[in-house]
This record gives sequence, C-alpha cells and structure tokens, in this order.
Amino acid sequence: MVFVTTEILVRQGDIERFLTACGTALRHITDAPGCRFARLTRSVGDPSRFVVLSEWDCLESFHQGFCGSEHFVRWREAVSRFFLEPPRVEQLVEAQDTVPLSHEGLTGYEG
Repeated sequence: MVFVTTEILVRQGDIERFLTACGTALRHITDAPGCRFARLTRSVGDPSRFVVLSEWDCLESFHQGFCGSEHFVRWREAVSRFFLEPPRVEQLVEAQDTVPLSHEGLTGYEG
C-alpha cells in the first residue's frame, strides 16, 4: 500500500474554478487501476493550498496505472491551468512496511 500526497498551490482568483474542476476531475484518479481512494483537502492556514491525498495498491499502480495513463492526462487537462506552480508530489509507505523503496524503472510524476 502506498499513499501519495500532491500539494497544489492555486492562484487566488482561480480557487472557486479549481474547486469546481476538481469536483469532477478526481474521478480520473479514482478510476485508475489500483487507486483505493483520492480526496481533495485544503489548508486551514492558506486557502490557496490544496493537497490531494490518495492511496494505491502499490507504487506501480500509481506510476503505471495512473501517471502513465489517460487518467493522468485527463486529470491534468482539467486542473493544471489553475496551478500557481508545478505540484509537489510525495510517495509514502507506512513506517513498518517492507516495501522496496527503489524508484528504478518508474516514470516521473509532475502532478
């Protein structure tokens, strides 16, 4: 199991449009094979900072099932115009998991 956080900074004047777009675009993430859930969260201290939290069966599900697919293309088409800068993505495992932490052979992901 892998968790992915995608931190997104949205331009001030685009926040409502971003929220509307995410309302339908999150399905492009959740429809990807291996995605267990995806949620859009918002910072309490900075209303233009959002984090997409998602859980995946494994790292390959995220990289190959989402990043290397039409699901990713559709997600980016729907929301990227609202980004202030490229998103920051972090891939996490539970501290006690024995998942290999190598990223060899996996494609990059730029939110």
